[in-house]
Amino acid sequence: MLIFGSIFFVAGLYEAQMYFTSRQSGAAVSAMLLISAVMAIIFGVLVAVNHNGALVSFLDKDQLPAVFMFCQALTDLIALILAVRKGKNGGKKNDDKPLDITPAP
Repeated sequence: MLIFGSIFFVAGLYEAQMYFTSRQSGAAVSAMLLISAVMAIIFGVLVAVNHNGALVSFLDKDQLPAVFMFCQALTDLIALILAVRKGKNGGKKNDDKPLDITPAP
C-alpha cells in the first residue's frame, strides 16, 4: 500500500509540474490537469494511510488503489480531451510564428 501511495503522490507532483510548465510555455492546457494532480496527491495520501483498511471501510484495502486508479485515469482522459479541444480552438498557441522545418545537414 505504501508503494501504491507513493506512486500516486509522485504522479500527482509530476502532473502539477507538467501543468505549470505547459501553462508557462503558452501551450494549450486544461485546468483539469491541475485538478487531476491534486486528486492524485490526495489519493496517494489516502492509500498510504489506509494500509490496514480501517480508514475507508466500505472498500477492501486492495480495492481502494484500483478505484483510485480508475478515477485518476478518468480525470486524465478528461484533461486530455479538454486540452486537445482548447488547442484546436486556438488557445494560447503562438500561431504568428511559422515553423521552420528544414532538415538538418
